[in-house]
Amino acid sequence: IIPVDFKTFPDHHVITHAEMTQLETQARNHPVDFLVTTQKDWVKIPPNATTLPLFVLAIGIQFSSVPPWLTERLESLVATSSSRSPKERQDG
Repeated sequence: IIPVDFKTFPDHHVITHAEMTQLETQARNHPVDFLVTTQKDWVKIPPNATTLPLFVLAIGIQFSSVPPWLTERLESLVATSSSRSPKERQDG
């Protein structure tokens, strides 16, 4: 796979049909066989928003070893989150 172009959107941006149409038009000008997006952004794309095949990349992180400070911090965050009421979690 050789990327020929890319488009960025702000975090939490919901992609519209019009934006997907524009992306598809740009893609066909190169020409390309498919579009690629991340799993995180795929859920923000309307169903049937493109006639091109759309490949979805799952992106994750894996530590070869987890530093103790990170384990402690994550456990602290989980404990704090689980002790808050659903309303408090929703309000941030």
